[in-house]
Amino acid sequence: MVVEILFQRIVDNPAYLYIVFLAENLIEPLCENEKKFCLRQTEKRFFPEGFSPPGEKYYFGNLLWGYPAPGERSVWIMRVRRLAAGLILGIWLTAVAAVASAAAIEAVGKHTFLYLDKKEVWLTEDVRAVDKKDGTMFLYDRNGTQKMGFRNVDDARGFVGFYIRELKVEGEDAIRFWEIFATVGAHDKNCGYWLIAEENGQWRFEFTIEDLVAFGYTPLEWHLLRSNVTDGRYILTSSYEYLPEGAQFGYERKFAEDWKAELVWSEKTRSFLINPLPLG
Repeated sequence: MVVEILFQRIVDNPAYLYIVFLAENLIEPLCENEKKFCLRQTEKRFFPEGFSPPGEKYYFGNLLWGYPAPGERSVWIMRVRRLAAGLILGIWLTAVAAVASAAAIEAVGKHTFLYLDKKEVWLTEDVRAVDKKDGTMFLYDRNGTQKMGFRNVDDARGFVGFYIRELKVEGEDAIRFWEIFATVGAHDKNCGYWLIAEENGQWRFEFTIEDLVAFGYTPLEWHLLRSNVTDGRYILTSSYEYLPEGAQFGYERKFAEDWKAELVWSEKTRSFLINPLPLG
């Protein structure tokens, strides 16, 4: 996803290309000694002692015909490595800049949990979320028109709950956002995730659990998926539960993180990007 952020940033602002070229040039001095070493090794290996190697024209001629001069392959490998290092550094610098300039995200209140006796909640003055108690949830307006539908990925038909919370993105007062988590069972195994938006009466999906799969999340395995909104950052964290050695009861279980990512709002495209994060 860091690569996606890089290319998205270049689309948003072509000036970001300068970062990549700057990074490549910063790497170049570090490679000069390697270049000299490659050329010295070339002369030692292919030319007798006291014999002067041919000039640049010879090297260029061989390259033109597709036969690199002795040692040129090493030099070109070095150049490719230098460019790759510069690209990686550019990606990192661009990703840092992207996160640093991202719009702040904050949570509006706490989650509403639709489960058992709690069946519905109004998201806006005109639209409510209704838990159908069969593993699905729908959004309806006051006329009973369906706006959106949600089905858990485990296809569970009972004991499925839906956590709903509104989010606010800095500078996007015309758009309202909500995160929705579906869970099943007493231990809240995750079986669904949606990030939805409403703008001018139109509802849309911003992110779903299927989008997370492309970045390493495994929805059909046991996970506890939660969000953390702190200092303007929106971070999803997945963890699994286990019993430590010697433990026998459920209250002794522990949790360990197995996946983490940050959702970043792009002010140019007005959509979310996802940035996988290291664990720990």
